[in-house]
Amino acid sequence: MKNKIFLKIFAVVGICIGGAFKGIAQYQSVIKVKANINPGAASANPANFKATSNIILGTKILYFTADNGTNGTELWKTNGTSAGTVMVADISNVGAASSNPLSLEQGPGINTVYFSASDGTNGRELWKSDGTAAGTVMVKNITADDQSSAPKELTYCNGVVFFTADDKVVGRELWKTNGTSGGTVLVEDIFVSVNPNQSNPYPYGLTNVNDTLYFSAQAHVGFNDDRWLYKSDGTAAGTYGITTNCSSQQYLPLNITKVGNDIFMRNQATDLFCSGEIIGSELLIKKPADSKVSVVKDIFTGTGSSNIDSLTDVNATCFFSATNATSGRELWKSDGTEAGTVIVKNIETGNASSSPQWLTNVSGTLFFTAQNTASGRELWKSDGTTGGTVLVKDILTGAAGSDPTDLTNVDGILYFVANDGINGKELWKSDGTAAGTMLVWDIMPDTSSSNPQNLTSFDGELYFSADDGINGRELWKTKTCAAITTLAGNGITNTQSVANQYFYDPERYVNLIARLVPQNANPINGQTTAKVWVDAVQTPDFVKRHYQIIPLADTNTATAKTTLYFTQQNFDDFNAVNQLKLPTNSVDAAGKANVRIGKYAGTSNDNSGNLNSYTGLASVINPVDGDIVWANSRWEVSFTNTGFGGFILQTKPTALVYSYTFTGNGNWSNAANWANNMVPPASLPAAAIIYINPVAGGQCYLDVPYSASSGVSIIIQPGKNFIIPASLQIQ
Repeated sequence: MKNKIFLKIFAVVGICIGGAFKGIAQYQSVIKVKANINPGAASANPANFKATSNIILGTKILYFTADNGTNGTELWKTNGTSAGTVMVADISNVGAASSNPLSLEQGPGINTVYFSASDGTNGRELWKSDGTAAGTVMVKNITADDQSSAPKELTYCNGVVFFTADDKVVGRELWKTNGTSGGTVLVEDIFVSVNPNQSNPYPYGLTNVNDTLYFSAQAHVGFNDDRWLYKSDGTAAGTYGITTNCSSQQYLPLNITKVGNDIFMRNQATDLFCSGEIIGSELLIKKPADSKVSVVKDIFTGTGSSNIDSLTDVNATCFFSATNATSGRELWKSDGTEAGTVIVKNIETGNASSSPQWLTNVSGTLFFTAQNTASGRELWKSDGTTGGTVLVKDILTGAAGSDPTDLTNVDGILYFVANDGINGKELWKSDGTAAGTMLVWDIMPDTSSSNPQNLTSFDGELYFSADDGINGRELWKTKTCAAITTLAGNGITNTQSVANQYFYDPERYVNLIARLVPQNANPINGQTTAKVWVDAVQTPDFVKRHYQIIPLADTNTATAKTTLYFTQQNFDDFNAVNQLKLPTNSVDAAGKANVRIGKYAGTSNDNSGNLNSYTGLASVINPVDGDIVWANSRWEVSFTNTGFGGFILQTKPTALVYSYTFTGNGNWSNAANWANNMVPPASLPAAAIIYINPVAGGQCYLDVPYSASSGVSIIIQPGKNFIIPASLQIQ
């Protein structure tokens, strides 16, 4: 049944199917962008996402690569709709052979993407596309034959695309293109070798810093091979290396990162002689006003290396991970000065390491992952102070850790992939609070993992690839959906993972049944069934909309914060037959104070959901008035409960007794004359009540003998007729 439900949901493209609420007016869901790029269970494997936009025209295109099972891996595009998700061109054009586009980058032209690809004839060369088949062309065959120049590291900077390529003449060097064949040229032959067979250590780390290109490259001057930080304005004369203020110049810059207007990096070389001593791999900086690269600080003093990594700009401060002898590998920050380069927090005390990873700036707050003995690897955040560097949420409680990865900022919301030990590796989101850190959707049910990959921000949503276990790895995105205001109808049941929290009508996707949020030391988890009934007749006992919630595991001991939903009409119908009233409007505080939830352990033995059909213990929950909320044109009643079964809403402060109400006209034995077709059985427990309340002008006619046990009450409503020709015994 579970797999059937998910098949129904995911076969519909673009439908909001549930997920993490963003607020009263909207919530976050996930949808498959196109039903199946690669039909059946095979995977399209979408990858290499690159967003392009044109500010003047207001157009946006997300390019990516995918395999539809027929044309191989080719260039695709999407505008976020199923119809707008199409293959751009079959570049290889040889059956299922693939052109395998790589290194996608926006460049000159309207929504034009540049990339390397192999058409099966000219080797791997530089291509571009404007999103049409006709506009997808090879820019230049740099090697002029079937060899491959294999363009790499395409980087848009100051109106041109820089890249590295190997023309088989000067080796791999720095090139640029303006989108034309004539404008695709070698910038500079940086490594000039006296030996034509000598390997060329090519440029890498191409980085746009304020419309100037910086990169790491190695020059060959005589017998000295020095790899420096280089800069280029696109001309040979304007392409040159930058020395350090140290005695030795073989500093091999890595991790070139723009922070504010400065350039931070680390030296790969571990024998840089500077300030009278040899230092290891440490933090370097190039400031705009300085002609040379400087060492910021020898973090791991002496010849040891701090091995700087994950340099990240947050409000013009450089955050990174680094190692020293006393604190292990921890989170550091730098303002570019020695004094301002400090450890932020020793998360794993002593010289053990928390090893920060996935450093990501989200609206001025640094998010990252770190590990400690107590929590394992989990999600953390920092404002740059020791006190403000905190664990966001222990997603997988205990030392194992949920191992968050792929941290991605989408318009101020952090998305990432994590494993909570219940739902496998799935998509999560966080606003920086524990309450706001939640699973977006369990795409592959239970403990299996959909393994979201290639998380990419585009047009205010997150795009990614995932495997739902049915259709292989396909293209997905988040979707901001209008809040659900409609409620599920009578008899609707949904069985799904509780990790998704919101239970809906599985046929209509949008009609709510209930919400379950795991709580406390033994939280509800795994597959859970939620059902709603809406009785045809309102009785004096409880609201005619009532529920049953049964988790597959720990039915009597699991804990959750449960939310049940009601309409104002549900409350009005109840109030019409009761003196103790429920809220009559959204600000009725007195009515809120009367709300009680009756809980009946077990399952309904006749599938009616009425309290008479439960044989387990009954108890009453008094919800906090602040958790009784009018929102989205409905009542939301929330409460924390341990143990599950049937749930009813009442106003009496004690558990209700078994009750039956005669509402028709005629014979006692006719089920149609009783509310919800429930005729009193031959045996009733003490304190049960039988209400005699025929329709106006009608009567209840006892046409069969009936014996009421001691303690059972028969209440004849004022002005009503009860005819007793048959035997009635009250013991």
